[in-house]
Amino acid sequence: MQDRLDRLDGLRALAVLLVVLFHFFSRWHEGPGGGTVYPYESVDALWFGAYGVQLFFMISGFVVSLTLEKCHGLPHFAIRRFARLWPMLWVSTVLVGVVLLALPVGVFALQPGQLLPSLTLAPPAFWSMLNITAGPYVDGVLWSLWVEVLFYGLAGVIYFWRPGRFLRNLTIAALLLTLVQALIHWRLGGEAAGFVEVGYNLASRLALAFPLGPNIWWFVFGAALYTHWREGGRAGLGAAALAVPMQLLTSMWLAPWGGGRGLGLLALVLTLFLIFAATVLKPHVAKPLAHPWPSLVGRSSYSLYLLHQAIGVTVVAAAARAFGWNGPIAVTFSVLTITLITALSIGTHKWIEKPSQRWILGLTNRPPDSPQHRDRSDSTSSSALAP
Repeated sequence: MQDRLDRLDGLRALAVLLVVLFHFFSRWHEGPGGGTVYPYESVDALWFGAYGVQLFFMISGFVVSLTLEKCHGLPHFAIRRFARLWPMLWVSTVLVGVVLLALPVGVFALQPGQLLPSLTLAPPAFWSMLNITAGPYVDGVLWSLWVEVLFYGLAGVIYFWRPGRFLRNLTIAALLLTLVQALIHWRLGGEAAGFVEVGYNLASRLALAFPLGPNIWWFVFGAALYTHWREGGRAGLGAAALAVPMQLLTSMWLAPWGGGRGLGLLALVLTLFLIFAATVLKPHVAKPLAHPWPSLVGRSSYSLYLLHQAIGVTVVAAAARAFGWNGPIAVTFSVLTITLITALSIGTHKWIEKPSQRWILGLTNRPPDSPQHRDRSDSTSSSALAP
């Protein structure tokens, strides 16, 4: 079991590395004011790095299934999820705000109303439904954390309703979500796939406020492989086999990011499923992921995910403008910045994430089962692309 968790931590390291490379070298080829943000040529071929997020979703499906079995009820599960996500989220929001105020280079400008979605994770569309005006996230990567929270809520309700039928009921819920997604896509003539026609009807507003549908099958696949790993035989394989074509359908035609990649996206989605399956089921293939260094970075991936984009890209852009750097020098500085933020993330994981998690769980008088479980099995991670 421990070796498997080490491999999943190593897979987190790979996932966050993909996202970091995408944000530092590809995502901001065109900045808010036009023109590239980078002081070097962007690398369009790194577009696939955005899908490191989907690796995190599969890991969450696996680890949350494990965590649910260790919880005593839905409130206990909710407290553990809160302790895992929110303390570091609040710290990172403050750090990002300080950096953006200190280095106003215009890459990520602070706007009124950003604190509400950034501190709660609920997106502006959610607050709009309550007639509350909210700005965008302080850092666009936070969108995937809201997707994670929605999955936690759905999984928690389904599991504690009927624990013995968790995977079956989760799969049924995923089918229903996909059906709703398809109906919205059809009703708006395809426009809902881009989520641009918010005002058409209530369904499109709900899709914006609760964007779990385009990603649900990644979570199902992770949960299915957990069931197969735990029970053996053919357990979970049917749900896993269904998840692959359903996610292909969603990613290629129904998701807001699916257009324009064709066979490249098809190959990427299949590759992500294979990578995750090999990590869980083929120890000899994924053995390098269990090395201490990838595992260390993987355990710190939540902090790295929260800190790398708004802070890192802003620092690179500000330094390039101040010193006139470009080309190889700027690339070297970017790599150095990534290294320093990774080191900072390891530190925040050790001195902020873990102590705050222990403190909150201690208040509930239900501490984790052991230090091992505290540090590993409850380390459901999130990361995302800022579209």
